[in-house]
Formats: sequence, C-alpha cells, structure tokens
Amino acid sequence: MYLSRTHCASNSEPNIGQQPKQDAGWLSAKGPYLDDINKAIGLYPGLERPDAWSWAVPLSRRSANCVILQFTRSQTIKKAMFNEPARLNGFLNLMSMEATEDSVCNIYIVQNINSEVVSALGHHLQVPPSVFMSHERTSWWSRQHDDANHAPELPSLLNSEQAFQLNYYEVLYLLRDIQDFRVSCAQSGRYIHRTKMKGQFIPGVIVNRKCSFWMKSHGDGKGGGKSDGMQR
Repeated sequence: MYLSRTHCASNSEPNIGQQPKQDAGWLSAKGPYLDDINKAIGLYPGLERPDAWSWAVPLSRRSANCVILQFTRSQTIKKAMFNEPARLNGFLNLMSMEATEDSVCNIYIVQNINSEVVSALGHHLQVPPSVFMSHERTSWWSRQHDDANHAPELPSLLNSEQAFQLNYYEVLYLLRDIQDFRVSCAQSGRYIHRTKMKGQFIPGVIVNRKCSFWMKSHGDGKGGGKSDGMQR
C-alpha cells in the first residue's frame, strides 16, 4: 500500500518518563466532559498523561471525520457528515432536542479522533473516558517508573458487550526518503516501526492501528440503541 492517504512526519525520540503530570486536557477539549474526566483520574490513572509512543501529533492538532447514521422505524436512514467540531456539536444538540419515538438507533462512525470530537461525543453520549483512553493507547509497557500508566484494565472492569477494541497493523510504503528511525504518522501520531536491510532503510514500514466500538442502549424499553465506532 502506497503512502498516499497517510502522511509521515519525522519526530524526536518519544520523551518517555519526561512529560510533566497534567490533567486530561491532552484527551478532551475544555468543557463539561473534561471536568468529568478529571474527576475520574483517580479511577483511571492513564487519563493523566498521553501515551508517549503515540504523541508525535497531539489530539488538539489532529483532524477527524464523523458520520452519523439515524435509523428510523419507518425504515429510512438519515446520514450526516461532519469534519468541523462546531457543526458536530450543534447537530448533537439538535438531536437531543428533537428526539422522537420514530428513532430506532443512531450509529456514530469516527475516522481518527481529536480533542474536540472526544469532548462532543463524550459529553452528549456519556462515553466512559476509558474508551477514548484505550483507543489512544498502543503500548502496554513502560521503561520509566514515572511514565503514564499503561496497565490494561482488570477483567472485572471490562464489559465486552458495551465496548471493545481491535488492534491491527498496517503496512505502508514510504514515498519520502527519510533516513531516521524516529518517524510517526502525521494524522494519528502513531509511532511507525522501521528496519534496515544491509545498512539501508527499507521503504516498507508498519503502523499500529486500532478500531474501537462502543454501544449504549436508550434504556427506555423501545429497543433503541446508540453505538459509537472509532477507527484509526
């Protein structure tokens, strides 16, 4: 696969263990959802810092696309697409005010995530912050004692029927001649794994990817449901 849709950016060595402690502002934009996340840091220490191996491009600088599919009892599907956080926020507010019994379920498909999308969807859908945190994490180990908490959640805290992640690898072909091991995806911030053959960098690289799913039922006995899918 040629690198036509996923650009690369040369970056410095990941500063593992050197990032100052902070609140969850790295994950969500300012607003009510960030306030809720900061209250949950005690339960999920990993919310305190980003994953140093996926931090070449902070969430606040990333672009994201969101598609909302609305299924109705009249067997129609309404589709709305957004790439601007302000329009997405406005549409979610409108959906909350105009909810009708004709609605069966809503599906939210998100390609890439950024802090504005996390804030909007997290607040309106009440998505547990651990869903976004787990989606952002690619490494579950640490070389420094004061690094972000990468330990996975206990099995007793997992609900596979409500949320789960699929980890996979994407093989790409670099179009640029970058003579460096320190390269990351310019869209997702994911660290790009490289190797050499006979002392020369080979153009083929491997990127960590993750697809996350989350579902929430309406809880009104009408059989409706909402699901949020994020892919990167």
